[in-house]
Amino acid sequence: MIEYDGEQYVTAAEVARRFKISRGTCYSNMLQYMHECYLPGRKNAMYRLSEVEQFSQVRIVEKQAQPLALNADRHYQGLEVVNFDQPGLKIV
Repeated sequence: MIEYDGEQYVTAAEVARRFKISRGTCYSNMLQYMHECYLPGRKNAMYRLSEVEQFSQVRIVEKQAQPLALNADRHYQGLEVVNFDQPGLKIV
């Protein structure tokens, strides 16, 4: 972590470590949405710690499976029921 002009900056590797993900995952899913800062004397981009912390506030919501209930009266109106056990019945 580096402090410059009263703002704290972190590297991509530090961001990845913060979220316990690989650097590749970090680049593809997070860093592309953050503003890159090139500080004097630094070759690689740095990221504002305040922006990184905003990402830590994002929550992942998992969709839960809902039970499936069919109402036979509504879904099967007008359909014929065929008994395939009838002797002499052929399926063509």
